[in-house]
Amino acid sequence: MKRFPEHSKPYVLLGDLYVAANETENALTNYQKAKTLKPAIPILPVKLVRTFLKGNLLKQAQDELTELDKVVRENPQNRES
Repeated sequence: MKRFPEHSKPYVLLGDLYVAANETENALTNYQKAKTLKPAIPILPVKLVRTFLKGNLLKQAQDELTELDKVVRENPQNRES
């Protein structure tokens, strides 16, 4: 990440490792950094919601789901056929 701080993938992968290690706060920090760098990562909202729920952060999970719903409604090509 030091070599390519502008790339989102290392932050997503590090977030995954933190989830596996049951370190919810660190996972969320890395997922949110990835989202800041590249908001259009398709799986990231799901990872965020799952991690918010795991940390019992229900309001944040709901906010993320609301944001995801808005994106899907505004961009019909995001919907499954």
